[in-house]
Amino acid sequence: MENRRGVKVFDIPEKRLPKVERRLRDISEGRYGMTTGYSRFLGLTEGLIKVVRHDLETLRRIGITSDEIVIRMEQVVQKGKRNEKVEVEPGILVEITQTRGMEPCPFATYGDDFKIAPDSLCDGWNGSQDWIITSTDSEITVKTGPLVGHMIWTHQFFGGQISGYRFDPLQGAYVMKMIDTETYEAHKSRVRLYDRLIDDKGIDALIKRMHELHDCKIGSPAEKEFWDLFSRIEIAIGQAREEKQKEMVLRPLSDIKNPELSDEDKTNQIFILRMVIKNGWGEIVMTEFGEEIGEALKPLARRRGTELQNQAFSALSALEERACHGYDRLHRNLREFFSSCNQ
Repeated sequence: MENRRGVKVFDIPEKRLPKVERRLRDISEGRYGMTTGYSRFLGLTEGLIKVVRHDLETLRRIGITSDEIVIRMEQVVQKGKRNEKVEVEPGILVEITQTRGMEPCPFATYGDDFKIAPDSLCDGWNGSQDWIITSTDSEITVKTGPLVGHMIWTHQFFGGQISGYRFDPLQGAYVMKMIDTETYEAHKSRVRLYDRLIDDKGIDALIKRMHELHDCKIGSPAEKEFWDLFSRIEIAIGQAREEKQKEMVLRPLSDIKNPELSDEDKTNQIFILRMVIKNGWGEIVMTEFGEEIGEALKPLARRRGTELQNQAFSALSALEERACHGYDRLHRNLREFFSSCNQ
């Protein structure tokens, strides 16, 4: 990583912080000057300062700096090969994959045309690759890339707790053999929110309550409850264990195709699918279920004037957004569908 230092998160002027947080929640704002509502590097209800402070405290407890994380990351990745899993060191596998398109750094300063300013320290740092690092001992996998590495090195930002693009510093240090198993287990005390919020509470009950609060008054206690529930569901889905991910797709997919299920219940299940689609489960959602999800949602998206139609369109839009990155057939299919709806 070049020795270029940018503005750390704690040094961002207070008046600029909300704009940076908006970009982190939806990187497309920096590219198009608009938002589409898909959380990316930061959850909708997460605060940037709080997230960074938590990660730096984790690093302090295990005796590692953010710079050391990136230096070690590059040591490991530079031995990898594109589109091939390589054991770069005993117990460490690396695979480098090329992504379609480029994502600019959300911390960059932009001109009026939404291009990164030439004097920005973030100029040239784009998300054009995925670096997948796996520990064969623990079978834990972490995903990172040049843009994530840049944000850690330059801004000390590892990603939001619920982002599919997060590089967890504790897991990353463990997978890259910077800490031993005893240290990792000693600091992995946080109960997985998926287990606590999904298995015990039941996601259906949380979503039903959210829909009850949907038309609440802005600024009211009900609105706060709505966003608290939204955050809990988003965090839980984002941190779901790998063996639960297929279940989180198959169940709502089966329900929305069930002709005996009520429109209200289908709306709730589509909401779950949309949350799953936008939380970074690309390989499972897109490769195994992408086309099936699209075909199941299309007839529901034609039910004009209903909340069911609104949710189905939102889910299809999220699916189309993901499909444009390497899933050409599905992307063309969805674009044709949207064109037909506008005729």
